[in-house]
Amino acid sequence: MLEITGITVTQSPAGVILGDGGEVHLNGSQTINGGTLRTANGGTVNRSGNGNTTMSDVFIDCDVSLVAPSGLIYGSDTLACTGTVAINDASSVNNSFVQFNANTTLSGGGRLFLGGSGNDSQVITSASTFTIAPDFTVEGSGDIAASLINNGLVRAFPSANGDGRLRLYSLSKTNNSQMVADTGGVLEITGMTITQNAEGGDDGELLADGGIVEFNGSQTVNGGVMRTANGGRLVKIGNGNLTASDLTLEGDLELQAPSGFLYGGLSFVNNGVVRINTTGSANNGYMQFNADTVITGDGRFALEGGGDDSQLITSASTATFGPDQRVEGEGKMFGSYVLEGVLAPG
Repeated sequence: MLEITGITVTQSPAGVILGDGGEVHLNGSQTINGGTLRTANGGTVNRSGNGNTTMSDVFIDCDVSLVAPSGLIYGSDTLACTGTVAINDASSVNNSFVQFNANTTLSGGGRLFLGGSGNDSQVITSASTFTIAPDFTVEGSGDIAASLINNGLVRAFPSANGDGRLRLYSLSKTNNSQMVADTGGVLEITGMTITQNAEGGDDGELLADGGIVEFNGSQTVNGGVMRTANGGRLVKIGNGNLTASDLTLEGDLELQAPSGFLYGGLSFVNNGVVRINTTGSANNGYMQFNADTVITGDGRFALEGGGDDSQLITSASTATFGPDQRVEGEGKMFGSYVLEGVLAPG
């Protein structure tokens, strides 16, 4: 065992800390600047004990296990990682985290794996933004309270010690690729704004692929696609509203009362079903158009609550439903509309 504790190790670009059949044990607090962290022949790198490992300009060419309570604090603009940085992949109720103190790009084909549940596994930024390169993945269960640009993959799924709920909250995020709720997983989005496909290219996508993309409380989604596959669900729950603009919907969006869907873009491509008050609650669920929106595609708006419990509303605007749109069910429509498609009460 090579134990590193209470010191700073500064490496040249050729410098290597190597677990070659043995363990590199980062115990307590220490700093590593530059060089490579690597394993061979079954060696391991483990970070444990109270305190944090601080790194900058380090090439992580191996798996690293962060055992709670402890953290990895990264302070330079690139992190190349070929392995897995596992954040609290144990049954511990203590917290473990990766924190970025600089505007850092993660690349190298590796992943950050959040192995615990809730705040037991965290990814954090401090006055900075981290960027996921196209070949990199951040996945598992836990909390991402970070400013984030996703060009790779963010994925919620259950694991041996994680319940499958990956919560995105607090700071704004940009999604130019995929954020996915995989089978058994819940991708919870709350208290923040996601901007999708801000710089062109393929649309950013929120994908419920056998899991649930859950909009809890209030949040904003601007641009891109919301999609379901393999029995996945898009669900708005709790008090508060989902605010959106310039969306394409490919699948059902379930609005559970009391909650609303506020739409502020000039176009809405609806190839799914906007289901208003899916639980039959006596509370009100609604969709409100805050701009002169033209709705295209071949989708539906299903008012499922009846009376005031399911509502379509316009606010100083006109919503135009295209020829392949269908408004159906029982509820109320308030405001100004142009109906080119089908209106089907009952």
